Amino acid sequence: MQNLSKFLRVLCMTAIVAVFASGLAYAAEAGFSQEGLAGMYDHQGKTTTLGEPFDKAKPTAAHPFLPLGATLKLTNLENKKTVEVRVTDRGPDTAGRAIDISPAAAKALDMAKGKAKVRIEPVGPLAGAKGADLTGLFFVQLGAFSMDANAKKLYDALKAKGQKRRLVQVTTDEKQIAKVQAGPYELYSLAQKALQDLSKDYKDAFILADPLDLN
Repeated sequence: MQNLSKFLRVLCMTAIVAVFASGLAYAAEAGFSQEGLAGMYDHQGKTTTLGEPFDKAKPTAAHPFLPLGATLKLTNLENKKTVEVRVTDRGPDTAGRAIDISPAAAKALDMAKGKAKVRIEPVGPLAGAKGADLTGLFFVQLGAFSMDANAKKLYDALKAKGQKRRLVQVTTDEKQIAKVQAGPYELYSLAQKALQDLSKDYKDAFILADPLDLN
């Protein structure tokens, strides 16, 4: 009888641990979220990647890879103020910042000096979401050059290492820029792993997606 009672206690504790563990697994895979530095940008009078005129009075954002048209909740981790923004643009095109937001959104977050550390969370279903991961075509940008020869040199170096890569020519403010990117990667988690490896040699590397890849 004593052995039976001991067995039942062990069985009960095992069930509790299993339920607790499954709860942790569910929380870990509940959805995509990101923390990083937000900056303010003002492209008044210009057309966004989504094809809409930029309006600094509206709470909008530029994100390097989350779907265009998606609504995101931003939380200023310094003062806990929040705002919902719509992704209408690609950017920031630089390492060190996770998202750029309009003046209206920056005001709502009460961002000191136009910058703040924020938490980024999707509002509602997110196109391409796969648990806490994202599907799509992601790239790791390693460099942007005004001289094609420098871009070609980096491109050839990646080729020699057997690294997946591409060379993208873009025009910004009447300037021709050559961008060298590793990829594509079909999961955001794979792009993150590639970024971790590549940033050892390329300090300014960051993840991005093509404008329409995640729509």
